[in-house]
Amino acid sequence: MAEVAIAAATFLIYKWAKDLPFSYITQTDYNLCQWLNGSFCSRIASLVAAVLVYCLYIQINTVVQNPVKNALRDPLSPGLDGALIGAGIMGLSIIANIVFGFIELKGINYGKLSIIPIIGMLMTGFTEELIYRALPINALRSYLSEDILVGLTALWFGYIHSQSLYYGISAFLFGLLTGYGFLKYGLYWAASLHASSNTVETMFYSVFKYKVKNPVMAGLRSTPDDDGTTTSLIQLIVLIGLKYIGYL
Repeated sequence: MAEVAIAAATFLIYKWAKDLPFSYITQTDYNLCQWLNGSFCSRIASLVAAVLVYCLYIQINTVVQNPVKNALRDPLSPGLDGALIGAGIMGLSIIANIVFGFIELKGINYGKLSIIPIIGMLMTGFTEELIYRALPINALRSYLSEDILVGLTALWFGYIHSQSLYYGISAFLFGLLTGYGFLKYGLYWAASLHASSNTVETMFYSVFKYKVKNPVMAGLRSTPDDDGTTTSLIQLIVLIGLKYIGYL
């Protein structure tokens, strides 16, 4: 169980260290961070901290002669499939919200068109999959069945994203999808799916002006991250479909 203890310590170090490089910047009106987009600097800090502590985790396990699978060495090629599936899930969710009248489009805010949010979502997708998927799954995969392992990490992921009930449910289903995908295709599949889904969502709800007409189905949308149950239903359909055809 040494790798489990090391993984837990690694996560605690990550939570402590991820804001240190930009603690001064994020607590002040630093022009560069404000220009890039409010949370951009903290996303950089989280990514750097995640990679560093994960490499430390691998190195410590090697030193104590308890080598674990290094997710950073997973194959890159499945990443394209993951990106297409992630963009498809969110694209279908948005289309469903519009077609069924849960969201009414009011116009386009061209001033919000920027590559910065896209880069930010790419960093966040990779960071979260490395810390919340690769770290616990590889540490525990020798002790738990795949279904239990994926279920537990999905519950954890749903909990830390439970700003609203809608978002928590969506994050849990998202965790099931990326968890099974991670086990079969590796880190870059899961990270690509995560990043592309977040990018499509963020760009749509940032660039388009909209009005939520059915909060039960579309979510309250108090922030661009709040996912409604339509998204969750489509995530569930995709998950069941991919399991049924044997893709996952």
